[in-house]
Amino acid sequence: MSLEERLMDEMKQAMKSNDKARLSTIRMIRTAVKNKEIDLRNKLDDDEIMRVIQGMVRKSEESIEQFKAGGRMDLVEKETKEIEILRSYLPKP
Repeated sequence: MSLEERLMDEMKQAMKSNDKARLSTIRMIRTAVKNKEIDLRNKLDDDEIMRVIQGMVRKSEESIEQFKAGGRMDLVEKETKEIEILRSYLPKP
């Protein structure tokens, strides 16, 4: 099963189980992948999708640092949860 198919299946499961955090994160991944496909004008393979997800993880980590500096622990918690979900689609290091 490709990563894109896995994202679709897990998005459906998140809808059925009413898991709003996972659903919004998966939608965010799919949007980023779709935007990258539009930019490159071709379909992304699994490796390219993983690179997009890795970029999203890096951006979220930078956001966490900024939120900590600003004292916004509610947003730190939200970003931490998103990173956890994003990393579930990446191979284990």
